[in-house]
Amino acid sequence: MTMPKRNDELALFAVLRAACALESKRDRDGQYISGIRYALAVGMHWKRAAGIFEKWERKHWWDEVGSQHFGALTLKAPQTLEEMTGHPVMLDVYPQAIVRQVASDIAQELAADDDRRARQDESIRRFIASRAAA
Repeated sequence: MTMPKRNDELALFAVLRAACALESKRDRDGQYISGIRYALAVGMHWKRAAGIFEKWERKHWWDEVGSQHFGALTLKAPQTLEEMTGHPVMLDVYPQAIVRQVASDIAQELAADDDRRARQDESIRRFIASRAAA
């Protein structure tokens, strides 16, 4: 088994492990997450992340749905960084903080989408009312 040598891969793995743990606590049908979103939050280029997801998929660590960038870590994936590397690892990132930030960003995007839809619905209602009055 080849060991990852780059800290960005380890950081991405730690963040995705934390994100999967958070998602497993939520009541949803699927536990799939946007891996590319977390990779960007770690500071990784999306092409590098795509290569990592391909490698993890070959190892059966990453289960993609729809695209490589959207999926979940599998049961075959290591449970810890130490299990992944074979030695203790210290990261420069705090995975839970990144997961919280991404979750906050997603919540803000969803709220903005809801506001946009509400404005569109109101605009459509006004248009229909103006046509009915005419």
